[in-house]
Amino acid sequence: MTSRPHFSAPKGTRDLLPDDADEVLQFEGEFSALARLYGFSPLVTPAFEHTEVFERGVGEATDIVNKEMYTFADRGDRSMTLRPEGTAPVMRAFIEHGIGKSGQLPWKVFYLGPMWRYERPQAGRMREFRQVGAESIGSADPQYDVELVDLVARFFDRLQISDVELLINSMGDEQCRPAYSKAFASFVAGAVEKRHPLCDDCTRRLRQNPLRIFDCKKPGCRELTEGAPTAVESLCADCIEHFEAVKSGLRAIGVSFRLEPRLVRGLDYYTR
Repeated sequence: MTSRPHFSAPKGTRDLLPDDADEVLQFEGEFSALARLYGFSPLVTPAFEHTEVFERGVGEATDIVNKEMYTFADRGDRSMTLRPEGTAPVMRAFIEHGIGKSGQLPWKVFYLGPMWRYERPQAGRMREFRQVGAESIGSADPQYDVELVDLVARFFDRLQISDVELLINSMGDEQCRPAYSKAFASFVAGAVEKRHPLCDDCTRRLRQNPLRIFDCKKPGCRELTEGAPTAVESLCADCIEHFEAVKSGLRAIGVSFRLEPRLVRGLDYYTR
């Protein structure tokens, strides 16, 4: 018996009918115009990449790689993945085209387009979604961090989105983050011995990527991180100087923010 054909959009996706499509195109047009004013140039990368681009760039221990990617073998039996986020493809393009050898750094590019993640569909979260983003690559100057935050703040202003709070934190770099991650993992392991186990996901995170435990919304796991050392307390001198410069820069241009020590990103490419 053959199954009946499905004449509906796949779960977690939707059609953009003319009114919605016009709204999305206006949204992306606003971002494109503003990014160009800030000196960013457009970059378009493929909708799918070799899977290792995301495994190596995003990190094999992340939820994106472990749970959320749409991965398939093509007809040449090569593993391909629909783009779940924008930064790893940008870095792949940066390396492939030898941008770093050009001497014209930082490389400031922006992107927009569809992304795909296999998540549980819910309000405001779909399996196919559109994303805009910008990257400054090739300079450690904190002014470029300030510029990117300012770009997003001005974008929200243009969209007349006012109920927004900017949270900031510093993750440290390859010099000080490993020591902090180890200290945090040791703290959580001690709390587990004294109180109760982590959830299954956080038990895996404790082994592979401890800082992602901060992302867990389960009360029991959040309780085990109370009183844990913070990343800011563990920064090296260079990262402290960088973070202070970012905060000073944001204050100078009138961008309000709040320090949130629990704010982490588990993607391997993040620093500071």
